[in-house]
Amino acid sequence: MKQNRRPWMSALAFATSMGVTTSAWAHASLAASEPTANAALSSAPKQVRLQFSEPLEAKFSGIEVKDAAGKVTTSEKATIDASAPSEMRLALPTLTTGAYQVRWNAVTRDGHRVKGEYGFTVK
Repeated sequence: MKQNRRPWMSALAFATSMGVTTSAWAHASLAASEPTANAALSSAPKQVRLQFSEPLEAKFSGIEVKDAAGKVTTSEKATIDASAPSEMRLALPTLTTGAYQVRWNAVTRDGHRVKGEYGFTVK
């Protein structure tokens, strides 16, 4: 009867190890944003704030906001506060009414690179 348990025990050990290993391969993701994706705002935001699921490397992460014509709205650089290493912020000038596109790239402390974009509108 012991011989019949071995294949089952080996399969269980393999499945368990794959579950642990797979979670280590997970990449950071955007957890929250201000303004939110597809927001229709009655007043212009003063900044873009992105919250990620993992701490970021400031040197390799950034945010860019473009207007409807594709022009970058600010020459400021995104910042990551040491007290909130999973949060990236970009100060904005006073935006006029119209559509805007937020493009971001983030590199986590473990070296994974993620990027994305979303839009919002100022009415």
